Amino acid sequence: MAVDEIDEGLVAESQLFEALGAEKRQRLLQTGRRVTFEEGDVILCEGDEGKSFYLLEEGEVEISTKGEGDRVRLASLTSGTVFGEVPVFSKQPRTATVTATSSVKAIRFENEELEGLLEEDENLREALQTIVLDRARDTIEKIFAAGD
Repeated sequence: MAVDEIDEGLVAESQLFEALGAEKRQRLLQTGRRVTFEEGDVILCEGDEGKSFYLLEEGEVEISTKGEGDRVRLASLTSGTVFGEVPVFSKQPRTATVTATSSVKAIRFENEELEGLLEEDENLREALQTIVLDRARDTIEKIFAAGD
């Protein structure tokens, strides 16, 4: 994947990537690989080891988790959103399943690339921590609401 094929504005506006300076953003982008999925494809599966994360370029995905019996829909994500990042920060298995709800183009990054940047950049570490904590709060609220 050539870096010039990626909409750098999309990357710069992403909550995670906006914390990086232009040089580190370019460094991370050069490690990414473009991937595509069709509607209905399961991109990430809850409980699996998380070795990568994604930046959604085009399309929409649904995030869901196991509730008490049924799956609980947590969110729909669209262009510019990062997903699959929780294991990078928590070192735990995937906390949700991600399913393509349309044709999807995304950029896949391996965790070790982000981990290296996290060691170097406190702003990036704080941005990732904020994303993970916000999503955890939202997940807990939706699971409790589904149980009512």
